[in-house]
Amino acid sequence: MGRKHAHVHVGPLHATLSTGTLAAIALGLTLVRLAMQLPISILPARIAADVQAQLRSRVFHAFTRASWEVQSRDREGQLQDTIRSR
Repeated sequence: MGRKHAHVHVGPLHATLSTGTLAAIALGLTLVRLAMQLPISILPARIAADVQAQLRSRVFHAFTRASWEVQSRDREGQLQDTIRSR
């Protein structure tokens, strides 16, 4: 026969809770963990993409502001290779 209540001992706390209450607490803790995990998984990727975009933009602007003499010394496609590798 299944039990309808469980005795819970968490640190100094002692309680007798129904299995439904324990399931609700487990669901709530799972949702809290999911809510905390989403920013941790999204923010690093977004930060890395933003930094890479800024670096590419700076390289492009530095190249286009350089004199024609400097630009003409670069081999064909070097700017694209430089931007792609960063």
